[in-house]
Amino acid sequence: KVAAVPRRPAPTPVGGADVPIKLFSSPLGLNVDLDGKHIGKTPMKIDVTPGPHTVTFHDGANAIDASIQVREGDKSLWTYKQASGSVN
Repeated sequence: KVAAVPRRPAPTPVGGADVPIKLFSSPLGLNVDLDGKHIGKTPMKIDVTPGPHTVTFHDGANAIDASIQVREGDKSLWTYKQASGSVN
């Protein structure tokens, strides 16, 4: 009988594992860019690398940039409210 050898987990990539974040807006359906690349429309969920990122919410006429900090182990939610012009 051959003894089973425990499997080692795959190494974590440099920079850490991707972190799921959720992006919402009021009104819904705004375009979203992440670090200058279009990624879709709100609401959406996307996995990103930990670290600083720039999220841009835009509707063709108006745009707002938000600097966000994504941390490993966090499940993050950012909401853009067009009426107030704020991202929380």
